Amino acid sequence: QDRTGFTSFTVSAAPPGKPDWVGPYVALTGRGNLTLLDARTIPHAIRHGAIFGALDSLSGGGAMVLIAPHDPLPLLDQARSRYPEGLTVEYLQSGPDAWHLRLAR
Repeated sequence: QDRTGFTSFTVSAAPPGKPDWVGPYVALTGRGNLTLLDARTIPHAIRHGAIFGALDSLSGGGAMVLIAPHDPLPLLDQARSRYPEGLTVEYLQSGPDAWHLRLAR
């Protein structure tokens, strides 16, 4: 268990309800609130899956702060199609070493 309070991190083939999912997927289970996700510490191969797992776990109106090693424009492009109901993005810090974004569903 880490500082988020989550008791486990689950990597599965596909998220619930998305059988055609391609790529890694990480689901967070347990009790706790994930308010900060530092993507710089996540291996590149599973980074987007981990971030989408965290975003999927947010309830309506929930938000998190993402710390990324670069401006996450490719991730935000993917998020537009993944969350057609909308994702609010607020840049809190823009480089040069890290980008901090508040993401809300």
